[in-house]
Amino acid sequence: MARSSVDAEEQKVLQLKQQVADLEGKLKTYESRKAALDAQIRQSKTQVAQTRDTLGRTEIRLPMDARIGEVLVEKGEFVAAGSVLFEALGTDAVEITAELPTRLFRPLFANQQHMQVDLNEQGKFWNLVSNMKLEARVRLVGFPEAAHWQGKLLRISESIDPRRDTVGLVVQVDKPYADVIPGERPPLLKGMFTAVSFFAPAQPMLVVPRKAVHQGRVYVARPDKRLEIRQIETLYRQGEFVVVKGGLETGENIIVSAVIPVIEGLPLKPRLASEYVRKFAAAAMGDEAAMRRIEK
Repeated sequence: MARSSVDAEEQKVLQLKQQVADLEGKLKTYESRKAALDAQIRQSKTQVAQTRDTLGRTEIRLPMDARIGEVLVEKGEFVAAGSVLFEALGTDAVEITAELPTRLFRPLFANQQHMQVDLNEQGKFWNLVSNMKLEARVRLVGFPEAAHWQGKLLRISESIDPRRDTVGLVVQVDKPYADVIPGERPPLLKGMFTAVSFFAPAQPMLVVPRKAVHQGRVYVARPDKRLEIRQIETLYRQGEFVVVKGGLETGENIIVSAVIPVIEGLPLKPRLASEYVRKFAAAAMGDEAAMRRIEK
């Protein structure tokens, strides 16, 4: 046999020995991988057993009476821990966020003026809110007068809406499902349009109709039955009411109808609008029905 043939065969033998060594190495790694996979299988089985045990002891409880709203899962569906399952709406009370214009927020503090409060101290802030003694009345828009509830102020929003210049007042209404009258007083449900009115304790103030104020002036009927044009100082305006700070005294007669021409000292034949005065006084004291009649 030629030497070149011997060398070629020896080369093949060396290659085969190398392949055998590689295969033996792979076999050893397969054994370690198989042991790791067996360990993972045992761990997974343990986790399955623990999960089944946990699932068997799992209960979903509501801390209150509620109605189930939107449901976000299906029967048999897998969900991760912390996922939202459904929406539950409490029947004991509901919360309504009323957006009150900032210009109307000031009159609610009329009995707290000239007081200094450190708003960084939560206790003092809520003492101020408690001293306001606000009363909240909630009614359904478009429903009869029977569809109304009494509410209480829970909290005030932490910021002002810059687009609407309003501050949010969160009101709680207890027992929204009580005293239901079909067709007249439905239960107070999520998504209903409501109107919230806030009432502060009555304060002794001088109030005149808004239509009686003309560019900061009122027309006064003097005792000698002549017209006097009086400049007044207003504290604030609210709807059809103007609260007068100065320039007018209690008991003076002001003109609420049109005067043509407007001349200082013009002779007058005044006539007392008794019915209008009665309705206006009732509205100023918080009678909502009288207030709506005045606005019309």
